[in-house]
Amino acid sequence: MRWGMVINLTRCVGCYACVLACKTEHFLPPDVVWNRVTVFEAEELNKQIYPTLCNHCRDPYCVEVCPTGATQQREDGIVWVDPDICIGCRSCVMNCPYQVRVVNEKPKEYFPGQGLTKLAVCLGAVQQDQLPGQIDQHHPDIIDQRQQ
Repeated sequence: MRWGMVINLTRCVGCYACVLACKTEHFLPPDVVWNRVTVFEAEELNKQIYPTLCNHCRDPYCVEVCPTGATQQREDGIVWVDPDICIGCRSCVMNCPYQVRVVNEKPKEYFPGQGLTKLAVCLGAVQQDQLPGQIDQHHPDIIDQRQQ
């Protein structure tokens, strides 16, 4: 079984509630976000909205390029960072195809001993069999997280 997050793009209105809920749930500093919403216009006046977050790739390149093995993939597909092993070299940041890896320049204020941060399918919520905050903020037909 692999975890997955489904976002219904036809229902997303770009309200940023998922971004704010994630920041609140994980006590992220003002300049750090683990997910973002990209809004642009295409085909004249057609507004496009795309939430961007870690896709927990089947064969994640970030795991492959990590020199210390701090970036790991669990058996259920969740990609995560072990803060005790991470040296902050940013190899995974430079190689993430979705540009969702974030380096916290002031880790002592928010994440003692940890400089690299990343969205991890709300690993804490998954381990406690709960829904992540960004899903609670939306109607279930917009965002859903479940095992496939």
